[in-house]
Amino acid sequence: GSSKYTTVQYFGFQIYTGGAPAFLDQQEMDDDHGNNNNNTNTNITTRRVPNPECHGLHSYGEAVLEVDPVLMCYLGHADPMVDAEHRLRVMRRAVERAYQQQQDDPSVLKIFVAPEFFFRGLSSSGSYEFTSLDQVYGGDDCDHPICSILKGLEDIVQDERFQDWFFLFGTVIASQTNATEQDYNHLFYNVAPIYKGFDPKSVKNGAVPRGKRF
Repeated sequence: GSSKYTTVQYFGFQIYTGGAPAFLDQQEMDDDHGNNNNNTNTNITTRRVPNPECHGLHSYGEAVLEVDPVLMCYLGHADPMVDAEHRLRVMRRAVERAYQQQQDDPSVLKIFVAPEFFFRGLSSSGSYEFTSLDQVYGGDDCDHPICSILKGLEDIVQDERFQDWFFLFGTVIASQTNATEQDYNHLFYNVAPIYKGFDPKSVKNGAVPRGKRF
């Protein structure tokens, strides 16, 4: 059948999802007036300064960029559940900011896209670790960060305002331990949660409000 949408409005959430260099090179220019010809020579010096993006962050590590390792800071929380909660808060703010710029027209499909690797933990593997799918889907007991993320995103999209919105919420990085004795005994997942916004009041027959999730 034909779609009611005739136009697309695109929103890209731009945020750096990796580590940021802890120090930056700042160039300073000094004018040298000490010659006899009254000419001015400009000397450029470079000094290392703390990166303001790292202010207040306490997670640091080294990453090999090009040749030499570089000290990096990373936004994250040691408690995976708190980490997921904080990232959901950032995502909700980004969605609300996009909503303020929408074309208020039901024939316009609004598409919101967040960057890859947005949801990733502070563990040594850089992922949210799980052992069984029950932790991922949770049911009524949602006590794992992946389950918390999926339900949190569902809470965002079940809003009458977002009936004409399509969301790609970046990706969730997860890892599962294999029951083997191999040196590399983890399976890694890079999953993109995709949702269609919906009006929860439109759900009929007492069904649990739940939007389309891909």
